[in-house]
Amino acid sequence: MRGLLLVLVALFTAPALADAPPRTPITLQLYWKHQFQFAGYYAAIERGYYRDAGFDVTVREPQQGIDPIDMVLSGGADYGVGASELALRRGRGQPVVALATILQHSPLVLITLGSGASLQELVGKKVMLMPHETELIAYLLFEGLPLDRLVVVPHTYDVKDLLDHKVDAMSGYSTDEIYRLKQSGKSYSVYSPRSSGIDFYGDTLFTTTRQVNKHPDQVAAFRDASLRGWQYAMDHPGEVADLIIARYSQRKTRDELLFEAEEMRRLMQPQLIEIGHMNPGRWQHIAETYAQRGMLPPGYSLDGFMFGTLNSGNWRPSNTVIAVVIVMLFIICVVIGLLWRANRSLSREVVERRHAQAEVRNSEQRFRTLIECAPLAMVTWDARHRVTGWNRQAEELFGWAESEVIDRDFMTFMVPDSANVQVDMVVKDALERGMETHSVNSNLTKDQRIIEVEWHNTIVPDADGRPGTVLSVAQDVTERVKSQAALQDVNVKLRQRLDEIHQLQEHLRDQVMRDSLTGMYNRRYLDDALPSEISRALRERASLCLMMVDIDHFKRVNDTHGHPVGDEVLRRLAEILRFEARRSDVACRYGGEEFVLLLPKMNLEAARTRAERWRQMFADMELTVESGTLRCTLSVGIAVFPEHGGSSEELLRNGDRALYLAKSRGRNRVEIYADAANGGQERGG
Repeated sequence: MRGLLLVLVALFTAPALADAPPRTPITLQLYWKHQFQFAGYYAAIERGYYRDAGFDVTVREPQQGIDPIDMVLSGGADYGVGASELALRRGRGQPVVALATILQHSPLVLITLGSGASLQELVGKKVMLMPHETELIAYLLFEGLPLDRLVVVPHTYDVKDLLDHKVDAMSGYSTDEIYRLKQSGKSYSVYSPRSSGIDFYGDTLFTTTRQVNKHPDQVAAFRDASLRGWQYAMDHPGEVADLIIARYSQRKTRDELLFEAEEMRRLMQPQLIEIGHMNPGRWQHIAETYAQRGMLPPGYSLDGFMFGTLNSGNWRPSNTVIAVVIVMLFIICVVIGLLWRANRSLSREVVERRHAQAEVRNSEQRFRTLIECAPLAMVTWDARHRVTGWNRQAEELFGWAESEVIDRDFMTFMVPDSANVQVDMVVKDALERGMETHSVNSNLTKDQRIIEVEWHNTIVPDADGRPGTVLSVAQDVTERVKSQAALQDVNVKLRQRLDEIHQLQEHLRDQVMRDSLTGMYNRRYLDDALPSEISRALRERASLCLMMVDIDHFKRVNDTHGHPVGDEVLRRLAEILRFEARRSDVACRYGGEEFVLLLPKMNLEAARTRAERWRQMFADMELTVESGTLRCTLSVGIAVFPEHGGSSEELLRNGDRALYLAKSRGRNRVEIYADAANGGQERGG
């Protein structure tokens, strides 16, 4: 009988298993190499959380030269792990969406050798620091160390450079580099931006607006499965460390992975804050820090940045105020009910009335007791601003005893002339419109001190349901207001210094990237721009033309007329190329008499036409020299991406071959690599 049941179960369940829908393939893009920093995602795969949610997930390390955030934005990955730079991207209009914050505090720190050293000792010293580490830059400015007082060198990510005294300080992660420093046995100091109030988020799971709009349920399921993985990873760090070594990477030892896990636990605080929690206010603070550095425009917006979170700016009353209002409404309802019942029968009027009066007296006594025992100053007043209630905390805050203020108009003794209009508007909003209001006002104390007070005003309706009495809860926020004003002043000064640094950086970059003779971009700039233009052409599926221009017989010009004349010829050609080029074109002096132009989104025929125009303009140009008039010609070689080369090196090489062909065929002409591919002679001058 049991065997028959098993056969029947197998027959009924087999079709269901066969019809099970296939799992959706998902790619998760990391922004660093495999380590415990991404343990939650490995755990979600191993424990089947992604599988149960219907996903087949691939976790991928970053590719050389490709920003992980750009990888997700371009569709190369469905989800990614980023840092607080996500707020910068969103503020610039890029459609990234934060799903869950894994690290509540950034692990980014500044590290030096020795102990007890002051940051001021880094003046004029070598520091490895990345340009995008804005929280460290802001921290240094706060400590009076702008970048122009340091010697900032390229980052190698190698602690050995610090230990060998090749640099004096380096940026790093408290979850990573600190372990190797401890193993070295040398003393070191760690400086965190949090000591100056710069507290950024760390690793954050994100996706794109397109993914959220198209698959909102899938995004929610992937987020939930990932957070389940993180909860498991933090509950079983040893097991997950073994998993990383067995299946992902042996770059770190088990002890190093466990150290990373423990440090992450301190930054996550999972015992206090739910894993994945995000606060809109902190994201706004991060964006404001970027804006203060001039990295975001004044009108930036983070709308839609946080997945599934409503960011409401409406004030909500405190629990104390809510409790008071509920008690008062309950009292009013009881009184009305008792009076209504008393009128039902004249025979019971006296008894019912006495009962009602007793209930009212008891309720009033409870209400009075509640106000007296409240931990904050509480004041009640009527439509004519007359004080009707004044508890013990109000006496301590303002200095007047209850007997000194009852039935007095508080506008005459509590409100300075400068704040009279502002307070009067709050009173009108509270009484005339029946609104709950919140404000911060300047108020006078009995000894004539001016203090800043935060008021929460709640309406207590009268028997007719109209606004009759206002219950106000007051709190002294003078120090907070002063701190905010001081912080605002510091922020203004910090932004000014950051603007100065930005201008200096732009000036230095311009000096490094431009040719001093012609004012055009130099070869170093071209080495950076060409791979970027190729990446953009791939991303936008557009063409990219490379044009190599060379002055014919330029050595003869120098030998015959002198180098000053040769320099003037170079400047004349640079003027033609620079002023005839489009805003999107990149014009560079490649070296000597050779120039290179990058022409994005231009087809071959258009490039040939422009080259012929420039060749003719240069040939028609006359230069006065001692012996009379000097004319020069130029040769041009053109190569097109991707037809004539799929990489920077190949495109430059084939553009040069086209230029060789122009030289070999008599100079003063334009040649295409398609012609040069069949041969060509070695280029002359």
